[in-house]
Amino acid sequence: MQPGLTATPLSRFLLLGAAFVILVAGMRAAAPILVPFLLSIFITVVAAPPLFFLLRKGLPPWLAVLGVGFLVFVIGTLLALLIGGSLDQFSANLPSYQEQLAARKQEFWGWAAGLGFEAPQGRLADSLDPGRAMQLAGQLITGIGGLLANGLLIMLTVLFMLFESISFPARLNAAFDTRAPGAFVLRFSRKLQHYIAIKALTSLATGACVGLWLGIQGVDYPLLW
Repeated sequence: MQPGLTATPLSRFLLLGAAFVILVAGMRAAAPILVPFLLSIFITVVAAPPLFFLLRKGLPPWLAVLGVGFLVFVIGTLLALLIGGSLDQFSANLPSYQEQLAARKQEFWGWAAGLGFEAPQGRLADSLDPGRAMQLAGQLITGIGGLLANGLLIMLTVLFMLFESISFPARLNAAFDTRAPGAFVLRFSRKLQHYIAIKALTSLATGACVGLWLGIQGVDYPLLW
C-alpha cells in the first residue's frame, strides 16, 4: 500500500482473509512436522510437574529429566503396543468392513423401499456411500500410525524441552534484568498445566466410558476407538 493511502475496512478484511488462508495452507503443508512438534509440547507440559517435583526433592537436573523421560517412554511404549496391534488388525480387516457396510446399505434401502421410500441417486447416493466412511477411518488410522512411527523423534524433542524448561525462567530474568518475565512464565505454565490436566482427565474418562460401551455392544477394537 502506498504512503498516504488509508486502508478501508474491506481491504483490511481481504488482507486478513488472505493471510489466514496462507497460514492454514502452510500449517497443512507442514503437518508432518507440526503435529509431532505439538504432541511433544503437550507431553512436555504434562511431564513438567513430576520433573519439578523431583527437582524440589533434591535430584540433579539430568537425573530428574532422565527419570521422567523413562516414565514417558514406558507409557508411550505400552500405548504403542496396545494400539499398534489393533491398528494392524483393523487395517487388514478394512476391506471386509467395507463389504459388510455395503451389504447393510442394500438391506436398508430394500427395507426403505418396502415403506415407499426410493433410494437416492447421483451425488446424494455417493455422499451416503459407507465406503467413504471406512476410507476416512483408514486415513485416521494411518495418521495415528505415523505418530507412532515418529516416536523416537518425539521422545528426543520432549527430553530437550524438559532440559530447557528447567533454566528457561532464569534465562528470561537474566535477559530482561528483572524477575517479572520469569514469574509470568511460571504463572502461565502452571495455568496451562492445570488446564491440560483437566482436559486429559476429562478425555480419559470419556474414552473409558466410550470404550466400555462399545465393548458391551460388541464393537470390534473398542480400545482403539
